[in-house]
Amino acid sequence: MRNPNDPAGGKENDFLNAHDQLLAGLNSPKFASLNISAADKATIAEDNAALHQAKTAADNAKALARSTNQTKASIIKRSDKNYRTIRGRIMVSPGYSVGSGVALGLEHTTGVAPGTTSMTGPRRGQDQVHQGQGRGGGLVLQARRRRGFCAHYARAAFPVH
Repeated sequence: MRNPNDPAGGKENDFLNAHDQLLAGLNSPKFASLNISAADKATIAEDNAALHQAKTAADNAKALARSTNQTKASIIKRSDKNYRTIRGRIMVSPGYSVGSGVALGLEHTTGVAPGTTSMTGPRRGQDQVHQGQGRGGGLVLQARRRRGFCAHYARAAFPVH
């Protein structure tokens, strides 16, 4: 029978509890009339010890995995925040150019042809396209697409002749 105080619950715990109950019953003088051999009792006792050891190891591994994933998530969150902050500082720097942004992995070149007025993708609801004037007076298209925890940027600059 399942222990309602056991937070893990489930069929494995039901079986383990039933196994514990069987082992306790076999060792009780109350059930001596069942003629259970010492070898059978020893087998049940060995199995019971192995079950408890395996369950403890699995529970410990599960707790460690949960803790490790929580640590990883907090590191990703902190790193993403720092990345965005530093990337923003770099991109507004007076010495910043699209070339340096591409070299640092902050921007990606696109194959947008001159005269194109919009860029769309498979996830239109998540895409943002901005059009503006570049530093040299040319047309600049900037697209932002959210994927996972990071945004991807693409810029295309076209000189005006």
